[in-house]
Amino acid sequence: MVMHNVTTYDTASYGGARSKPNFKGSPEMTRAFLRAGGVQNVSSQAPGAQAQALTGRQATFLYISTHGHHNQNYVNTSDGNFGPSDIASGEWKKGLKIVIIAGCSVLDVTGSKWGGTGEENKAPGRKWIGTPTQPTGPLIFLGYEHSGPSDKSGVPAQIIEEWCTYWDAGNDGFIGAWMVWNLQKNAGNACAIDCSKTRASLGI
Repeated sequence: MVMHNVTTYDTASYGGARSKPNFKGSPEMTRAFLRAGGVQNVSSQAPGAQAQALTGRQATFLYISTHGHHNQNYVNTSDGNFGPSDIASGEWKKGLKIVIIAGCSVLDVTGSKWGGTGEENKAPGRKWIGTPTQPTGPLIFLGYEHSGPSDKSGVPAQIIEEWCTYWDAGNDGFIGAWMVWNLQKNAGNACAIDCSKTRASLGI
């Protein structure tokens, strides 16, 4: 986990879904961490003593590496499940602009990958973004509408690294870069939800 006093990127990872090359040494992701939408490292120093602690501070970009569950519509944390009801009271309206959930299926809004399973009409992603009159806050959600790539393959770490580099160089913007690099890495269930203009969902 990279922590900044001026937060630009915050990352969270959980247990077996941890992208170890990216998050080595990071604390476990908790529900409180996700509600806050980020953390910062606060330190204090006095003669002969120094202390450090993590405190909630909303990020601009929040990257979550965990397991997602389509049917129940939640992601795992180290101390319980986290879902749309945890952000229904404006918790993510303090500066958070982009949320990436690098976990399976919770951002599905079309059901197009779930035909014949009984899951095709559940559209869990709609609850993460809220409604036009009561949005949850972030302008863009990036993730997967069905299974995401396995962390053991190293692909999620590669995708997020390339995503950061690609849009930072002015290529395609946040959504385009996400879709391009998932396609490059054969992660065919990638999706994006744009809440800033049309509230549209894109999928590969």
